[in-house]
Amino acid sequence: MTKNIKVISIGTDSKIFEEGSAVRNRQVEYGRLFDKLDLVIINRREKSFERNISENVYAYSASSLFDTFRIIRKLITNYKLQTTNCVLTTQDPFEIGIVGVLLKFKYKIPLQVQLHTDFNNKYFLLSSPLNFIRFFLAHIVLPYADSVRVVSERVRESVKDFNENVEVLPIRIERKEVNKERWKDLEKTGRNILTVCRLEKEKDLETALKAFKIVSAKYPEAVFTIAGEGSERENLEKICVDLNIKDKVKFIGWVKDLPSLYASADIYISTSLFEGYGMSIVEAASTGLALVLSDAGVAREIAGAFVCNPKNVECFAKNLERLIGDEQLRSEVGGEARNWSLGHIISQDQYLARYKEAVIKALEGDKKNFIRAIFEGNKILRFLVGGGTAAFTQIFFLYIFTDLLGIWYLLSSIVSFCIAFVVSFLMQKLWVFQNTEIKGTHVQFMKYILVGLIGIGLNTLVMYIFVSLLLLWYILAQIVCGVIVAIFNFFVYRKFIFHKK
Repeated sequence: MTKNIKVISIGTDSKIFEEGSAVRNRQVEYGRLFDKLDLVIINRREKSFERNISENVYAYSASSLFDTFRIIRKLITNYKLQTTNCVLTTQDPFEIGIVGVLLKFKYKIPLQVQLHTDFNNKYFLLSSPLNFIRFFLAHIVLPYADSVRVVSERVRESVKDFNENVEVLPIRIERKEVNKERWKDLEKTGRNILTVCRLEKEKDLETALKAFKIVSAKYPEAVFTIAGEGSERENLEKICVDLNIKDKVKFIGWVKDLPSLYASADIYISTSLFEGYGMSIVEAASTGLALVLSDAGVAREIAGAFVCNPKNVECFAKNLERLIGDEQLRSEVGGEARNWSLGHIISQDQYLARYKEAVIKALEGDKKNFIRAIFEGNKILRFLVGGGTAAFTQIFFLYIFTDLLGIWYLLSSIVSFCIAFVVSFLMQKLWVFQNTEIKGTHVQFMKYILVGLIGIGLNTLVMYIFVSLLLLWYILAQIVCGVIVAIFNFFVYRKFIFHKK
């Protein structure tokens, strides 16, 4: 089973075409594990082309989804002439994941889905309209995967209901030699704070700057170094001016010699709203830095780390002040973090062996039945079916009571609504969210009633706004209201009523 494996990987990272890039070098290493590795990179800015980047690793630039299907059809046709041991892997469970599912069923090829972020995190969901859509796409894709590779235990926990074949394999980091001379201007004083990240909204560096503002009032000599680039840099520099901390915050761009930078700092801070893993956090831990982290990625797993809820400025500031004012505490928690990291740094050979094993699991997994798989792992679809079943139940009993039994229609409506409400509750509890605990059912039912009443109020309010104030057609307004209430109900049911302890 493990011989002559051919892998087709679909992704969007065009750095694969850059000579000497870390992404390209990593793919070359993966290629040595298999008979052949074909990388299909969706890049709409470039015309289609093919490039051989090592002995058995080929990269294809696809200018469109149609082009992607064309390239993969050709590859699979050639594969079938030589072997049936072929695996398709996608680099996310979103747009690319949908392409992977379509190809899986068209060509009967095992599918591995890789997941590098925590899409179930509320901050991911609300960060952009695209991520909101991606949340629902993942619900379709993950149940169909023959195996899923994630980068942290947090992400594994968040997707285990979608798919039982989940493998945790973080991005590998290496221990490198430290060159402190290069960063001697950041000589350790106990007050050097550092972060390394892309300067994007999801990193929430505004919270870090506000926390540092509080800290600098107590420790004027404290400095904050930010390594990285991104679309938010100009905005962040403006925030520094507004907070009157411009002279104490250094933006130094991307740095190649990160280990030396980590070693010259005293405290590492990360305020990310969501993470799949947090590579820079683990790198910082490996150098013995004291860590102040938002509750994202591997933060809760790291021994000694001080963890705050995202956006909690006071918590970040309080923990920074504790560490700045206590050298022994910094040393102790930094040592705990370093010991934790040493237990999680594996050799290249070990990493590659685990990577190959994760791919093989897709070949060895049970074949997915189209209908059963999507219902087994897709809460959203079960939620919609459950709601539709409850609506049908209400109409069915309304007809029985009114037309066949001759009961007054208003009384029939009340009774049929009550029956449908109980049916809806049982389906949501037992089938949609698969909560089979009997204890506390009465409490769940009362909460369910309360959510129903809130839904009525929300529907009425939004209908009034859409129809009376925005002059929207009432039928269209009701459809939109129904969608809003359904989304509200789904998240409340999942988080507060039927969640499993």
